[in-house]
Amino acid sequence: PEQPTLFRQWRILRTLAARHHGVTVDGLAHDMDVSSKTIRRDLDLFRTLGFPVTEEKGYRGVKTWKMDASAITPITFTFE
Repeated sequence: PEQPTLFRQWRILRTLAARHHGVTVDGLAHDMDVSSKTIRRDLDLFRTLGFPVTEEKGYRGVKTWKMDASAITPITFTFE
């Protein structure tokens, strides 16, 4: 069964943050069981919203995506 969009997007963000060497669009599509087009739309949305998600060309021209962890500001919550 198809998982909600928000759940998939949260999983993508967690994957990008965890894989320091990056992940391909096809790899994400396979892991999330959606099309590459869906992953590209999600990545575009993340960039529009200001997430530090970048695309890099690596070994043999393979493009990978990752999140720049140094650009993430920790979020803290209070009861107020």
